[in-house]
Amino acid sequence: RKYEFHFDFALEQLDPFIGMTIEQFDNVTLHEEGQQAVLGAVIFSPWAEPPFNEYGIQLVRNDPYSREEIVHLFNIVKASVIAEPNVTAYYFPTYEQYTIARQNRDWFETQGVPVGSTAQWAEGNASYSDGWAIGTLKFFAGSEIQAAFTAGDLLPEDILLTDAVPAEIPSVAGIMSLMPSTPNSHVAILAKSQGIPFVYLAIEQDAARAQDLVNHTVYLAASSENMELFCAVKLLDAENLSEQEKASILALKEIPPITITPMMQWEQLWADTNDLQPADIGYMGGKAANFGILRQAIPDNSPKAMAFSFGLWNAFLDQSLPSMAPVVLAPGGYALFWADDDTEQGPFHAGFKLSRSGEEVGLFDSDGQTLIDGLSFGPQQEDISYGRSKDGGDPWQFFENPSPRAANSPTGDGNGLVINEFMADNKSTIEDPAESGEFPDWIELYNGTSDTIILSGMFLTDDLNDPTKWQIRTPVSGGSIREEIALRLSQYTRYPPADMKGLSRDLAAIRNLIKNSNITEFDPEIQSAVIDALETFEFNPGKKIRFRSSTNVEDSEAFTGAGLYDSYSGCLADDLDEDDTGPCACDESDNSERGVFRAIRKVFASFYNDNAFLERLRHGVNEADVGMALLVHHSFPDQIELANGVATMDKNRETWTANVVCQKGAVSVTNPPDDAFPEEVRIEMTHFQGAYPWLLQRSSLVPLRENTVLEWEQEYIELYELLVSAAEQYCQAVQKDDIVLDFEFKKVAPEGKLIIKQIREIPQPGSAEYTTPYMLSEPREYWSLQGRGSNVFTSHRLKSRWTLKPKNIWLSKDNLQQCIYDTVDIEYVADGQVRQISAELPSLSGAEHTYEESEWMFSRYLVTDAWRFGDINNSRTYRLRTEPLFQSIVPDPIVTPNDLRISLEVEYERPVLIDDVNTISTEGAALYRPWEPTDQDYLDVCSLDDPNTGVFVNIQFYVRWMMWGGSPTSVQIERTTIQGLTTEPIVLTGYFSQSFGGGSHLCPKNFLFEPAMEPGISQTILDELKDRNVKYIYYTTGSRDARPTEWKDTPPKIILYGFDTEF
Repeated sequence: RKYEFHFDFALEQLDPFIGMTIEQFDNVTLHEEGQQAVLGAVIFSPWAEPPFNEYGIQLVRNDPYSREEIVHLFNIVKASVIAEPNVTAYYFPTYEQYTIARQNRDWFETQGVPVGSTAQWAEGNASYSDGWAIGTLKFFAGSEIQAAFTAGDLLPEDILLTDAVPAEIPSVAGIMSLMPSTPNSHVAILAKSQGIPFVYLAIEQDAARAQDLVNHTVYLAASSENMELFCAVKLLDAENLSEQEKASILALKEIPPITITPMMQWEQLWADTNDLQPADIGYMGGKAANFGILRQAIPDNSPKAMAFSFGLWNAFLDQSLPSMAPVVLAPGGYALFWADDDTEQGPFHAGFKLSRSGEEVGLFDSDGQTLIDGLSFGPQQEDISYGRSKDGGDPWQFFENPSPRAANSPTGDGNGLVINEFMADNKSTIEDPAESGEFPDWIELYNGTSDTIILSGMFLTDDLNDPTKWQIRTPVSGGSIREEIALRLSQYTRYPPADMKGLSRDLAAIRNLIKNSNITEFDPEIQSAVIDALETFEFNPGKKIRFRSSTNVEDSEAFTGAGLYDSYSGCLADDLDEDDTGPCACDESDNSERGVFRAIRKVFASFYNDNAFLERLRHGVNEADVGMALLVHHSFPDQIELANGVATMDKNRETWTANVVCQKGAVSVTNPPDDAFPEEVRIEMTHFQGAYPWLLQRSSLVPLRENTVLEWEQEYIELYELLVSAAEQYCQAVQKDDIVLDFEFKKVAPEGKLIIKQIREIPQPGSAEYTTPYMLSEPREYWSLQGRGSNVFTSHRLKSRWTLKPKNIWLSKDNLQQCIYDTVDIEYVADGQVRQISAELPSLSGAEHTYEESEWMFSRYLVTDAWRFGDINNSRTYRLRTEPLFQSIVPDPIVTPNDLRISLEVEYERPVLIDDVNTISTEGAALYRPWEPTDQDYLDVCSLDDPNTGVFVNIQFYVRWMMWGGSPTSVQIERTTIQGLTTEPIVLTGYFSQSFGGGSHLCPKNFLFEPAMEPGISQTILDELKDRNVKYIYYTTGSRDARPTEWKDTPPKIILYGFDTEF
C-alpha cells in the first residue's frame, strides 16, 4: 500500500513506533528533546522542457536544527537519492528551520548545501500589475535601486529590470523582476493603482531577452488572462522611435491630478475608531478612517483601536526649534559616535547598532552617494576593538586596549577623514554618558587633515547599500519645525526634481530632525495630552503599542500610498517611569527605553520618506493640505503570529472573489524574501457549495503534512466570511459597488484567532482600451506557407521569402489609405530562376494601394498593395494583403507585425496548371514566420521505393501544427534524397528546390522537387536529368492511410514531369 504521511508508515511498520498514537509519534519526532527519528521530504520539481534537473530536501521539526545538523542530515538524504550527475539537490527549509537557513545561507553554500525553495520552479511569467510603458530599460540590483534613483542613474521615465524587488521602489515607468514577488506586495498595489506594468520573468528566454535590451528604449506591456493564471508579456525594442513618436504614444498615459481631502480640524485630539467612517479621512487620515469599517463590521476580529487626529501633527510642527551650530571635527581630532539605535540621546547617537557577528560600516558624504570611508568586517570579540594600526593608516588590527577618542599608536599615518576604530561588542570598555550602566557599540572618526571638517550632513551606516541610514545632525536656523521643513524643501517644486541628490539629502536631514528628541521633543502640554489619551483608552502600559501612519494621501479612493510610510511600536511604561535608562519595560531583552513619543516621531518622520514625498510631488499635491495622523492599537509581536497575509476582494455582480496571499509566522508577504514563496489561494462563492477555496500555490515554508498555511478549508471560509462582512460595510459607507479592496490579516496565538487589521480601496487606473493602435516598426522575415489544404504546384510556384518592415505609424483610417510598409525585400521564382528585389512598394511598376472595411467579424479591415512583374514569361500581378489580428479595442496601444495576418495573391496573364489537366489564373498563399526546429519538434520521414519508375525518395521534414489560434500549420522540409534517376543520389536541402502541399489533415502529403533550383548541385546531375527529360519529380503519399474524412483511397506514387511541362 501507499503511505501518505510518515506516521502512517511508522505506526504500522517501524519499531519502536508500532502501536503509538499520532500524538505520541509527534512527541518523539517533532521535538529536539527525546527525538527518536528525523522526518522530512524529498520534493521533486514539476515537469518542464528542458527539465529543471533539481530536487529539494526538506527537514521537518518544530524546534530548529543547528546548521551543522542540517548539513549532516542533508548529505545523508542526498546520498540515498539516485540521480544523474547533472541533478542538483537544494535544501528547502520549512518555517521552523527558515531563520537558521536565512542567517547561514552563505555558509551552507560553502558546505555544498544550496538553499532554495519551490519558487525557483515557477513555470510561467507572472503579472502583478497589468499596464504598459515606454522607456529606457535599466538594470539595477534590488539593493542598488534607491541609490541609483537618487544619483539620477534611474529616472522616473525608465523601465526597471532588477534581480529582486525590495519593500518599496521609487516611481518608475515599469518593473520587470528576475525573482518572484507577490500580487499583494506594496510595490504591486502601488503599480496597480497607477497602471504601471510589473512582471516577473520566469521564462528563461524572456529574461535573457530583457537583459539583452538593457539601455535600449523598450515597450513593455503586461496583461493577465484566464482568471489571472496566464500572463502575456510584450517586450519590444523601441529604439527606433523618435522623441516625437514616443511623446505621442505617452500622451495616452498622462497622469491625471489626484483629488485629496485636505486636513481638517477634529474637535478633539483623538477619537475611538468605532466612531469613524471613510469620509473622516480629512480628520484622521485614510488608514484610521477606514479602520472604523472593521470595528463596525467585525469587532471581534479586529483590534480595538484609537486614532490621533491631524491636530497632533500640526501641534508638533508648530513647535519652536533651537538654533544649532554644525557638528565639526578639528584637525587631528576624534569624534565618537554611539551605535545604539537611540537617537533620542543626542546628536552623537546613531540610528543603528553594530553586529558582533560581522557586517559593514561606512561614512558617506552629504550627497548620500560619495563613500568617504567604509569596510566590511568579520566576527568581533567582547570588549576588543578593531581599528587602524596607525591613525588614518593601514593595516587594520584588533586592540585589546581600545582607544576611543585617542590615538591608536604614537604616530599617525593619514591625511583624510576616516573611520579609525570601532567596537561591535562593548560590554564594559566605555560607558554611554547619556545612559548610566549602558555600554553601547561605538564608531570613532579621525580627521587626519590640517583643516576643520564639517561633519554635519554626512551619513554613517552599517549597510553600504543603504548609505543614508543615519545622518549626522545638520545646522538648524531656529523658527518652527514647519518653517524649517518648508525652507529645506522650497526649491523642489517640479517633478522630477532637477537635483535628486540634493532632495534626498534634504529629506534625510528632515527625517533626522524629526526623530532627534534633543531637537524636536514634544512640549510638556502635548506629552500630557497624548499620555492622557492613551490611558483613557486603557492601553496596557506594559504592552507595546503600535503607531501606524494614517495620512490623507494614502488609503483613499484616489490614491493608495501602499508602503510609502512607516509604522513603529512604543512602550508607554517607558514614558511613565521616572528615568531615561533601560531596559525597555515592555521588552527586557532591549537594553534601551522605547517610549511612545520616540515611535510617534519616527512615524512622523516617515512622512518625508524619499518615495513618499516624490509621489506627492508627482501628483502635484499641496504640502500644506496634507499631514500625518495616527492609527493606534496594541502590537502583534512576531512571537504570537501564527500566520499573516493579505487579500484582495473583487465584486463580480452579487458575489465577492477573494485572492489571498499568506505565509507562516511573521514572514512578510508584502515584501517576501527571495527564498520564501508564499501561499496563494482564491476563494469564490459558488451556488452549490457556498464559499469554495482553491489552492493555487503552496507556501515553500509549509511541510507537506500541513499542506496549507491556515486550516483547510475551515479557516479559509471563515476568513472569506470576515472579508465579505467588512467589504459590504465599506461599500455601504462609500455608496459604491464596483470596487476592489485590499486587506491585511493575521492569525495569532494562543487562540489561533483571525484578526483583520487593515482595509483600503485600491484605486483602479483609467480605461485600458485603445481603438487606434500604433504600429511599431520591426522588420520581420516571412516565407510563403506550405501547409494543410494547399496545392503543391501552387506552393512551388509561389515559393518566396520576404522581409517586411512596417512604418512607425498610427493605424488610423486616414493613415491606412497609404502603404504601411517601408522597404520590402523579396526572393521569388520566375522563369526557372530565383530573383531578388528590394524596393518601396509604391515605387514598383503598376503599384496600387487600396483600403477596404471588412464585414467579417474576425477582421476590421483589409489593406492591399498591388504591383506587376511584367518582365517575365507569363507576367504576374502580385497583391500583398494585410489584415489585423486584433479586435476593434486593444488592451495596450502598440501592435507589431505579429499582430497582422499577411497573405499573397498572384494573378497570371495566362492560366497555370494545378495538376495534370486543370488550370487557374489566380492563386494565393499565406505568409508565415519561419522557425528553427528545436528538441520539441519531431523529424518526420516519408519515403517510397517506386517499382513503376525505379525511383526511391526519402524526405525528412518538420511539421508545426496551429495551436490556439497561433501561427498556421506549416511544413519545413529539411532534406530530400532521390535515387534511381542519376548516377549519384540527388540530395536537396535548399528552400526553392523542394515544396509541399497537403490535404486538410496533411493527408495525403504531396511533394514537388525541382533539382535545378538547388544551390550548388552538380552539373553532372543536371545533365543526366536533362538527358532523361526530368525537370520535376512529384511524390504523393496517397490517401490510403488518411482519416475517414478523405474521400479518395489512392496509393502512393511518383510522377516525373519533363521540360515540356511548365508549372
